[in-house]
Amino acid sequence: MKKILLFSLLFIASFAFGQSLIVHIDAETLLFNKSFNKLYVAVNENDPSYPNSILELNPYTGEVLRSIALSSSLKEMKQSGDHSTLFFTYKNESKLDKLDIESFEIYTILEVGELSITDFHSSPIDKDIIFIITSDNGYPIHVKMYKNGVLQAKSFQPNTMMTEIGMKSDGSQLYLHNGGSTAFDGFLLDVVEDGIITDSIIWDEMIRSFGPIKNNNDLLYGSSGCVIDAFSDSIIMPVARLEVYRVADHNSIGGYTFSTIHNAYIFVHEVNDKGYLSFFHGDFYNYLGSIELATHNVYLRELEVIDENHFVLITRTAKADSRHILFFEAPDHIKYPLQLKVNEESYDDRWN
Repeated sequence: MKKILLFSLLFIASFAFGQSLIVHIDAETLLFNKSFNKLYVAVNENDPSYPNSILELNPYTGEVLRSIALSSSLKEMKQSGDHSTLFFTYKNESKLDKLDIESFEIYTILEVGELSITDFHSSPIDKDIIFIITSDNGYPIHVKMYKNGVLQAKSFQPNTMMTEIGMKSDGSQLYLHNGGSTAFDGFLLDVVEDGIITDSIIWDEMIRSFGPIKNNNDLLYGSSGCVIDAFSDSIIMPVARLEVYRVADHNSIGGYTFSTIHNAYIFVHEVNDKGYLSFFHGDFYNYLGSIELATHNVYLRELEVIDENHFVLITRTAKADSRHILFFEAPDHIKYPLQLKVNEESYDDRWN
């Protein structure tokens, strides 16, 4: 396929703390695939060049390498544990599709009729095993397991809203979290041959996270900076509370990830309309410092780490309504040049 470089859609800016490149693609979400060394971007329906598409991009230059059209607007996208497959759901369709990265072809895995798919997760050890939360008008109905597109016999029906699935690295357990509130119980489920069964009800406030929960091996963490050990013992234990609120207001946090390259939890956020990456140690959990993103923004979300100095996120600049992709190159001679302090109060002060 002919490679397309959008020269007219690029903007490059150099600052003391790094260099940024903005590609004007209206992105909904993005993922970096380390096996293929490519960036995969789901594009919104209003993008003039690639509406309702998935793009494969060079993660350093933003060059569009391959594209494929979708049947409608994408809602959520994840990748398999072996990095060979992308899974995604739609905003207006009740199905789960997959994209085989090598062939770049799309296949439908499962459909749920009149229900909606609130969240999903593929098994880390077998990409043909899929777990989904189904809902009816926003209320959860079941947590189900599929093998090769076939519904398994044992499912779980929560008695309250569950929006997020976390998973143990060996695929043996699920953690159900309510990403819309911190006020409800969560659930720990065991994966068996023909489905899932209840292990225990847990105190979901330990993770205190609005939005997605993510894995650092078998540790789970979220936007609040809480890190918990959900799987290694019969009692779920809080591990750390990253002092994210010392450097960022909660509503300014747009993306977060754990980087094995940096051995750090990284949060992207805004302070006074400037974007920052803030780093917290992966073992000791202390604040290491921040890097200015070399662009002024009013909107930041998503975060993918390409290598030690290269990061990609979704942004909207102050004079634009649509989203764009920001490729940021941090300086290699300054590790964490800034020490931010937005709030004097600690995590416990804020929540108690």
